[in-house]
Amino acid sequence: MVKLSVRRGIVASLVVLLCSTAAIAQSPPPPAANPPGVAPGTGQSGGQGLELLKHAADAQKYLFLFFYQSEDEQTRSLRGVFEATMGKVADRAESAIVNLADPSQKPLVSKFGADRAPMPLVLALAPNGAVTGGYPLKFDEQLLMGAFCSRSTWESLKALQDGKLVFFCIQNATTKFGPEALKAVQDVKADAQYAKLTEIVTIDPRDAAEADALKRLNIDPNTGEVVTILLAPPATIVNRFMGAVTKEAIIAEIKKAAAGKGGCCPGGACGPKPPAPGTPPAAATAKPQPDVAAVKAQPGAPAPQRPPGASAAKP
Repeated sequence: MVKLSVRRGIVASLVVLLCSTAAIAQSPPPPAANPPGVAPGTGQSGGQGLELLKHAADAQKYLFLFFYQSEDEQTRSLRGVFEATMGKVADRAESAIVNLADPSQKPLVSKFGADRAPMPLVLALAPNGAVTGGYPLKFDEQLLMGAFCSRSTWESLKALQDGKLVFFCIQNATTKFGPEALKAVQDVKADAQYAKLTEIVTIDPRDAAEADALKRLNIDPNTGEVVTILLAPPATIVNRFMGAVTKEAIIAEIKKAAAGKGGCCPGGACGPKPPAPGTPPAAATAKPQPDVAAVKAQPGAPAPQRPPGASAAKP
């Protein structure tokens, strides 16, 4: 079995090709200090801790979390930016202010490693739980708005963050060889060796909401032939297949990408060596959790980039 090696790192590394670069703007005047724990504002999310995630998911909304540790001027100023922005997107996003010192928030803080990240920190999560943006130390409205993604983006991000390979299947009823290409991908996923390691994300090239995704993938929305793209964590294009493709050809590319990159193979056989960060997949046994501990962004640094196929369109 070929398993995937996923870089254990910061949330920003998983969305490094997903977010458009934007300038850092000045924040508005700071609001009043917030009480300990979660202090929801406009578009607030109900509950505390991990309940926040479930509440937003059930409502099919994004969730923006503002983590802070101290009541300094920067925190108050950025909270003003956060709350003003959230007031504009209350119809599609919930939000909460999370104090790291509140014991009731420990499960939520630990899940994302927020207690080891520079403060303040905003994390944006899609309705399916995918982290679509991580903004430490400094941000503006434009950056926060950039966390909203198209369906294909947050579906692929969730799979990548779970340590899986993603098949982007770009086709519709009019593209040639669509059934053949889709069957090949489905056959790979049906294979016991790859069933838990792969996800399929379909994109209609005529879908206006995916226009930016197609542009980043260099795909003509009027393509007459199916395109299948294989993506590996954290956001690396392994290969793209034009037209008809077979299960065997896809698996050959997966093994080729893994060769010389992994660790120990299942059954004790010695496999390839571990990959450098950001390289194609190799053997691994554990599924990492997103970790913001290594965030090193400095004030004025550019925003994370979206992976190939991203769209900043509304969900």
